[in-house]
Amino acid sequence: MYSNCLLKWRKFHFVESRRTAVDLLKIYAEKFVRRKTLNDHYRPFNSAFRKALTAGVEINAYCKRNRSVMVPKVRGEIVYGTYPVLEALKANRRSIYKLFAKASVLGRAKQDDIIAKKILRLANDSGVDIKALNADQLDVLTEYQLHNGLCIDASPLSYEVLCDEDIVNAKIFLYLDKVLDPGNIGAIIRSCFYFRIDGVILARDQGPKTLTAAMSKASAGALERFPVYTVEDFPSFRKRLRNVGFKFIATSDENSAITKGYQSPIRLPDFRPINDKVVIILGDEGRGIATDILSQCDYIVQIPTSSVECTDCSKRKVVRSTTRVTLTGRCQQR
Repeated sequence: MYSNCLLKWRKFHFVESRRTAVDLLKIYAEKFVRRKTLNDHYRPFNSAFRKALTAGVEINAYCKRNRSVMVPKVRGEIVYGTYPVLEALKANRRSIYKLFAKASVLGRAKQDDIIAKKILRLANDSGVDIKALNADQLDVLTEYQLHNGLCIDASPLSYEVLCDEDIVNAKIFLYLDKVLDPGNIGAIIRSCFYFRIDGVILARDQGPKTLTAAMSKASAGALERFPVYTVEDFPSFRKRLRNVGFKFIATSDENSAITKGYQSPIRLPDFRPINDKVVIILGDEGRGIATDILSQCDYIVQIPTSSVECTDCSKRKVVRSTTRVTLTGRCQQR
């Protein structure tokens, strides 16, 4: 049972004894077995397991039962969750065909729920039809995502094309190198929106083909109001921005940088404040920033820590490094 877990031994380098490590491995093994039993249902049905457990039925039976639930036809895509729906209505970047809500949400809007009131008011002001659905219908319509009793049928968002005006007016961009996970992308966009980054950049064919509802949910609706640009490739993008004074900062831990043939990254406490325009680069969930992109960066920066071995975008330490470097640049500009 523990053969797969032994590969994870390096995760437990901080333990005080072998006995403690064995206990941790047992816990991991139990989680591994439970995860395997979920099989292919885990990803498509984020909330179905909890509801099946509450109903006292197996997950397969629960999902099969709901196949007979009648749901409205959809013209665009389903955007779900309180804040994605609210921000989509406020941003007016999508064509919104219909708003679906649980009766309880509609009831709260008539009482003291400020967010629900605002959503219904925006929908009414925009002439969007509002239709009440029950929980099972919303589950099927959103493919068992965490919808908070609200979703909209809307046109999909598209990547924006980076034009010269966007570049001239910007101070900080974030470039994602082959980052694919919608949850990671959404969380990054949420942080970028909060810290007033001027835009996220992805190269064509080096990231998700579309901006999805899952990204909007993970971003807490920030995606609805935040520019995500697509460019042809990194070399041409770098050339355009270098011509107007941008510096390029890669994020990497020491081991990854040395493995790829580079010197130790600059420790963040030793990194001089940035006064120039900058592009911060995060690497993908597996290998980090590609070597050919690292070679074109002006700086490689790390946060010194003893608890993280790699700094791709799936690790919270990298998000912190991006945030700290970004804040440094922002503070110097004010």
